[in-house]
Amino acid sequence: MKEDNSIIRLRQPGSVEDPLTEIAREGARRMLVTALEAEIEAFLEGFVEERLADGRQRVVRWPAPIWWPGSDLMHGRLRGHG
Repeated sequence: MKEDNSIIRLRQPGSVEDPLTEIAREGARRMLVTALEAEIEAFLEGFVEERLADGRQRVVRWPAPIWWPGSDLMHGRLRGHG
């Protein structure tokens, strides 16, 4: 009997076998980022009038971490703020 030494390539976790799957995943990522940005903006709007004793805003939005996926957050910038 002949010994079979064939190597079978297994799909790696996170790998994409077809371009449509990658397009769908990228679209989902963008939708999540957009939804998170909207939630953050809505949350911060609730604190616009809140001020510290020295007049500064009590709640501010700091730049996002570099690893945040998508849009302007990837570069730590706010939309419309450079």
